[in-house]
Amino acid sequence: MNKHFHNHSHAVDSDVASGHLKVSLILNLCFALAEIVIGLLANSMAILSDAVHDLMDSASLMLSLIASWVSQRPPDEKRSFGYRRASILAAFINSSILVVTSAFIGFHAIRRLLDPVEVGSGYMLLVAALSVIINGYAVLRMRHDRHGDLNLESVFMHLLEDALGGVGLLVGGLIIRFTGWYVVDSIIAIALSAFVLRGALRIVMRSINVFMEGVPEDVDIGLLEKALLSHPMVVDVHHIHVWMLDASNYSMSVHVRLKDRHLPKGLYAELAELVKPYKINHLTVQAEGPDGACLPCC
Repeated sequence: MNKHFHNHSHAVDSDVASGHLKVSLILNLCFALAEIVIGLLANSMAILSDAVHDLMDSASLMLSLIASWVSQRPPDEKRSFGYRRASILAAFINSSILVVTSAFIGFHAIRRLLDPVEVGSGYMLLVAALSVIINGYAVLRMRHDRHGDLNLESVFMHLLEDALGGVGLLVGGLIIRFTGWYVVDSIIAIALSAFVLRGALRIVMRSINVFMEGVPEDVDIGLLEKALLSHPMVVDVHHIHVWMLDASNYSMSVHVRLKDRHLPKGLYAELAELVKPYKINHLTVQAEGPDGACLPCC
């Protein structure tokens, strides 16, 4: 007999998540445009690199917002699993673009490192202050609701990185203002580009893992097998498959061989409880008798 079992976990209301994304998008976009103007006036690669980063974050926020709406659509004849992976597709596109732009900014920052130019430290301090205030507000606004929504959690981390980047610009601006070491501007730009590139590559690889039906990074197949074998009626576990519909919805299918052909009442619910700590919220079980033959539905 084949049995499905669902575990339902708390999730942030879609309207609340959309509200956070909308406010963050408006703030981030306005700040990015202001950074471009200030960066050009200051002739600062650090500011311009951070502006590009913020523009990519704005695009990411827009795609996240659209994906949030699309992912709420119910399954239909064309998409029997629903549209949950819309958010993963958005993450893959955003992070891939971010990899290219970070590498581009890093390359030009290295070139300028060999030939430093004068940078307006006052502009750097202005941008740093705006970054800390604007991104800091967005971070504080969603700090509680982010825990129930992985998409919101990723946006929270992006905004937190931007706020920390503002702190970096603040330090660089102060150093240039009191020492005249203009090379610091390029060093900060390289550091920011490397930091963003590392995070973007990680998101790209995680997105690919979802599309390839890979096992979630935080799931150990061996531990799942041991958990199921801990049930007194289960003597063997095989054909284990674990995959993700999206970054927070894990599914699993498994064959379990029982001690006898008697199917205990409540077996499937008990097995679901055993794998629940591993974030499995959609479990499909095929029960078998001692001889390996599938048990009849009755």
